[in-house]
Amino acid sequence: MDDQCKEMINHIGRLQGQLESVKKELMRGDSAECGKASRTLLSSLRSFEGLRTSFITMFLDERFLAKRTLSAGEKIELKDLLALIKG
Repeated sequence: MDDQCKEMINHIGRLQGQLESVKKELMRGDSAECGKASRTLLSSLRSFEGLRTSFITMFLDERFLAKRTLSAGEKIELKDLLALIKG
């Protein structure tokens, strides 16, 4: 397993922890903690987006880019595509 996979697995663990925290807040049923749960959920959303981007980048690298050399124009297009994916 390479470092990029290990990093994504660690990222998934952190995301699971965030979601578990939200779940616990919801199970308590304490509306006073709704703000905390909503902030954690928003943080989880951002974390998931980062994980999604990392996965897409790794997939493109391993499936397509590792098999050939890109021209300068293709590198620019790839950079633009990844920027679009990242949002």
